Amino acid sequence: MRCSASSRNLYTHVTIEFVQAYFHWFNYLRPVPGPENQLKQEYDAQLARGTSDVQKEYLRTFADPATIHAMCEDYRAGASIVLKHDEADLHRKIACPLLVLWRARAPMGRTYDILSIWKERAERGSGRSLPAGHNLQEEAPDQVLAELQAFLK
Repeated sequence: MRCSASSRNLYTHVTIEFVQAYFHWFNYLRPVPGPENQLKQEYDAQLARGTSDVQKEYLRTFADPATIHAMCEDYRAGASIVLKHDEADLHRKIACPLLVLWRARAPMGRTYDILSIWKERAERGSGRSLPAGHNLQEEAPDQVLAELQAFLK
C-alpha cells in the first residue's frame, strides 16, 4: 500500500533508480484498459502455475477484473487526486502518533529515507524496516504484530 506522504515525495523526487525498481507505479497509470488487460493475463498465467490451494485462491482473487481495476485506480489516484489533496494539507502535520513500517528488501528503502519523509509530515512518527518482501503482514507476521502491539501500548 502506498501512502500519500511517501507517494508525494516519490513523485516529486523521481530518480532513475526509483523508475527502474518501481516501473509498475508508472505502468499502472496508463489509461483503462491497458494495465488491466496486462495484469489479467499475468495473474491468469500465475494462477495456471499455482502449486497450492492457498496460492491458487490468492491468485484467483487477484485475477478478478474488478480487483485489478481497483488496484490500477489506486495507483492512478496516487499520482493525481491524492497529490492535489496532499498539496492542500502540506501546512498541516498528522497529529496522532504514526507508525511507519516498510520492507527491508525493497529498493525504496535504499533510495529514500522513508522514516524522515514521514517525520516531516507527522508530529510524532516512528518506524523501521522489517525483514520481508511486498506484503509485510504475510511475510513477517510476528514482527508486524510485535511492532503494532508496542506502538499501541
